[in-house]
Amino acid sequence: MFSAYTWMDYLKIVSIGGLLYYAFVALRYYPKEIENLFGRKKWPPHGVDSIQSAPDAYTHAEVAVAGSNLNDAELLMGEAKDLITRGQINQVTKAELLQGLQQLFSSHFQLGSPAFRGAINEFIVSESESRGNVRLTEEEVDLLWTK
Repeated sequence: MFSAYTWMDYLKIVSIGGLLYYAFVALRYYPKEIENLFGRKKWPPHGVDSIQSAPDAYTHAEVAVAGSNLNDAELLMGEAKDLITRGQINQVTKAELLQGLQQLFSSHFQLGSPAFRGAINEFIVSESESRGNVRLTEEEVDLLWTK
């Protein structure tokens, strides 16, 4: 029965079926966009002068600062990881580890904002649990930022 149909016939039927399906979806779910596409409505919508008139959420300077802070955060976390690993090897006490972390935080004071502070604290606590011989809590690490 199917031997009468060639692969070309099959591809034609599947292509037509696909086009009909996507036309239905477009008409059903995107009627306003299609009207705008064919020029029935004026674009941009009434009350909007141009798309470019809206101010950008961030200026180039803010993006550059955020990027450098992200790099600083990665650097700080790498240094903290090294400090915790060295602390495990040298069997340092909790007070010595906290003092080393406090010195590290003071050299990266710009990362004390809530945007980075929470993530850095969680990272240090997880590293101290997995690598170090000293277990730290988030409260202990958070207090180091204010000293």
